[in-house]
Amino acid sequence: MIGVAVVYDVGIRSEPEGRTGFAHLFEHLMFQGSANLEKLAHFRYVQAPVAPSTAPPTWTTRTISRPCRQRLERTLFLEADRMRGPRLTEENLRNQVDVVKEEIRVNVLTDPTVASPG
Repeated sequence: MIGVAVVYDVGIRSEPEGRTGFAHLFEHLMFQGSANLEKLAHFRYVQAPVAPSTAPPTWTTRTISRPCRQRLERTLFLEADRMRGPRLTEENLRNQVDVVKEEIRVNVLTDPTVASPG
């Protein structure tokens, strides 16, 4: 097994007070398909038995895939593809806004150790 970690230097800590969730929304949108993949294909791939993924908590900016060595090239392609050309549509945006709002409310705004900047 190998590990692939993609880390973005953005997140709730860099968002203006009262305007949280944009980075997390884009993370959600990056799983809604791309120019080369249908909706949720990336997620299904990294969730496959030989390549489990650890879902990141709302306040982090990482997704970790653990593909087997033979799937490394495909895993790197999938990560690059969803960064280069996520399928940003009105439908995908509508579907994910409420999900992210609820995750922020439950996992961030009710936890003073996460909600406070710094």
